[in-house]
Amino acid sequence: MIAVNVMKAVSAHADYVRVACEQGADAIVMGAGLPLDLPDLTQGVDIALIPILLDSRGVSLVLKKWMKKGRLPDAVVIEHPAHAGGHLGVTDVADMHNERFEFARVLAELETVYASLGITRAQVPVIVAGGINGHDAVHAALAAGANGVQIGTPFAVTEEGDTHPEFKRVLAEAKPDDIVEFVSVTGLPARGENAVAHALS
Repeated sequence: MIAVNVMKAVSAHADYVRVACEQGADAIVMGAGLPLDLPDLTQGVDIALIPILLDSRGVSLVLKKWMKKGRLPDAVVIEHPAHAGGHLGVTDVADMHNERFEFARVLAELETVYASLGITRAQVPVIVAGGINGHDAVHAALAAGANGVQIGTPFAVTEEGDTHPEFKRVLAEAKPDDIVEFVSVTGLPARGENAVAHALS
């Protein structure tokens, strides 16, 4: 399965979606903003759509808008604003510091949202992301009610990963103090390891 990650906040996002569809991608994962127009951009194409969102309010809005278009997401990803890496769909770095965010609370809120719309988790599974860095974190997320987890950095540094050895070394040796927020070349706030951040800003 080939999935294409598209940032909603990029002005050319519609072009990226169109090309992904034309080239036969199996799924589009869209974050860095509310992907309210994604069903319109992919109409008539058999492709899985997976929005990345920050909270139950965003999920509720996407579900209501998409349902009016006759479409449901194939899954939703909930990213932890204080622990996920990359672009998180916020416009201010300060919005990335929500340490009170809890997956369990958001998952419980989503149960209410789903019930109010007559949707089940079987129809739209919930995947959590951000800070899932080991067995205990995976177990805690699943125990809290997540259908799945998204894991990034731990796989990026594996022997099987195809990134440059120096990139792997920098990530593997990073300490909590090395993780920084910065404005990337996109003009959006992002989170990453300090040396990587300097290369991207």
